Amino acid sequence: MDADAMHPSRFFRCSDLNGQPLRVTIAGVRKEDVGNGESKWALTFKDVTKALIINKTNSKAIQKLFGKETDGWRGKEILLVPAVVDFKGEEVDAVRIRAVPQRKPAEEPPFDDPIEF
Repeated sequence: MDADAMHPSRFFRCSDLNGQPLRVTIAGVRKEDVGNGESKWALTFKDVTKALIINKTNSKAIQKLFGKETDGWRGKEILLVPAVVDFKGEEVDAVRIRAVPQRKPAEEPPFDDPIEF
C-alpha cells in the first residue's frame, strides 16, 4: 500500500505528480481551511479536484507570469512541477510553479512554385 493513501489530502502534494509536470488551468483563488482553525490561500483548477496551497515562492512565480491581480490569473495555464527544496535545513519534496513552454510556430514550407512573368 502506498503510504500517501493512508493520509489523503484535498491539496496537491509532490507525490501526486508522480515525478512528472502537470499542466493545469487556474480556475480561481480562494481561502481554504487547512485544519486547526488555520486558513490559507489556495489555487483551484479546472478539471482537477485538488487545490494547491499558495506559498510565497509559488505566489511570486505566478505574479511574475501573470501580474499581481489574482483575477487576471483565471484561465491561465501553468505547470505544477515536482521539486526538492531546502526547508529549515532539510531537503523536502515540493510542488513548484513554472510557465507552460511556448510552442514554436510551425515552420513555413519553402516556396517552390515557379514564378511567372
